Amino acid sequence: MTTASAAADPFDPFISTIRDAQWTILERLSRITQYSRDTASQVLEHPMARPVLPLLPPSLQQLLKKDNMLDDYETASQYLAQYGQATAEDEHFLDDQELQNLLADISELQGPSPIHTRRRGPIAAEEWVSLFDQEGKLSIPIPQVKQMIFQGGLDNEVRAEAWKFLLGIYPWHSTFEERDAIRQSQAEAYYRIKAVWFNDISVQESNEFQDEKHRIDKDVHRTDRNHEAFANEDMPNPDPQMVVGTNSNMEAMKDILVTYNFYNTELGYVQGMSDLLAPLFVIMNDEAMSFWAFTRFMDRVQSNFYMDQSGMHAQLKTLNLLVQFMDPVLHKRFEDIDISNLFFCFRWLLVWFKREFDWEDIIRLWENLWTDHLTKKMILFIALAVIDTHREKILNELNQFDEVLRYINDLTGNIDLNHTLERAEVLYYQFERKIRAMQRKTSLLKDRLEERTVWNSPERYKIQEDIEKLKIPDHLLELLTL
Repeated sequence: MTTASAAADPFDPFISTIRDAQWTILERLSRITQYSRDTASQVLEHPMARPVLPLLPPSLQQLLKKDNMLDDYETASQYLAQYGQATAEDEHFLDDQELQNLLADISELQGPSPIHTRRRGPIAAEEWVSLFDQEGKLSIPIPQVKQMIFQGGLDNEVRAEAWKFLLGIYPWHSTFEERDAIRQSQAEAYYRIKAVWFNDISVQESNEFQDEKHRIDKDVHRTDRNHEAFANEDMPNPDPQMVVGTNSNMEAMKDILVTYNFYNTELGYVQGMSDLLAPLFVIMNDEAMSFWAFTRFMDRVQSNFYMDQSGMHAQLKTLNLLVQFMDPVLHKRFEDIDISNLFFCFRWLLVWFKREFDWEDIIRLWENLWTDHLTKKMILFIALAVIDTHREKILNELNQFDEVLRYINDLTGNIDLNHTLERAEVLYYQFERKIRAMQRKTSLLKDRLEERTVWNSPERYKIQEDIEKLKIPDHLLELLTL
């Protein structure tokens, strides 16, 4: 595993401090409406905030240009300028009318635009069992079972087993016997890794370990405490620095996260990971399997936690392009109120909407996304769907970036998951249709260039110009089904 900026030592205290500070600053800034502008300025003056400045709206960046705030971070201004230039170059699309004129003869755009999707009920135990033969091998195509999960989700009684397939712990065509062997070998592997620190008193007594363990302890004690698995404190806390009680589930969560810190030394533990682990732990109901489910989930999202924020930068940039491509009117509105980088979506993408939906909904959302049924980056269409649902409000009633941020923040706990899933799917189909039409038109124009009649004709320059206009950014092409 590689990261853009990471420490080889999982317990480097300086790196740990930077990771937590940057994550906390970004997470809080994504809810900046809880602060006044003056308070926001104080937060942004912190040195740990400097590397993430390019992600902030211009209105917030302006706060940093007062009183020589950037003097102790010499590259900040250059980085801001480079990011702004790259964004301007990427965000150049035809307006809707010009694009419609270019694509008027393309069959891919003929007929009504997709407006609805097909949903089904969740897969119950009896149906799940019927998908496998007597040896335990899947008896239907993998895309078909993924589509079933995508369209309806899973009953809770089959989730622990089904999630092992979705997350890649089990191969889809494995047998009962092979899966038994996988569980045994994975459990043994987990406890070997855990033993590196759990059975070594010298490691546990080191200041670095104790500091890191305390950070993990604090985060676990703040994670999903309203859920029955983590609500009670029926045993004393083994950490002498913690003045609260604990329970066996929280202690197992801590052990998993400490072990991950040794397993992935390049990334280590970063604040926010406990949010991703908690649902996996509850569903798996097994420490070792929870660990491996978590590592597979982290394989998908670890770039969200890079210290240089490059992963989040890339996602926000792609989402920005997606909004502009799909809804240039709304994107123009965001530009007008200095929020076109969609920084208010930071928390959504960072922990996969964990704090926006309730427990049952987040479980359904994640298993939908893990299918990769339409695209591996479906989460961006989920974000687009939430934005699109509130389009009219944003266009007609919200006039300042503070108002948009406040409004979006107030959506927490009030987002309809079923509507969001359906709308995200429709938006993907509309996106794909538009991309395919542009690709088809480009192909036809290139064929036209090969015709002898246009070799020396003025028409040739117009065709070349149209081809250039139809160029699609790579970030958008990566969203298509693989």
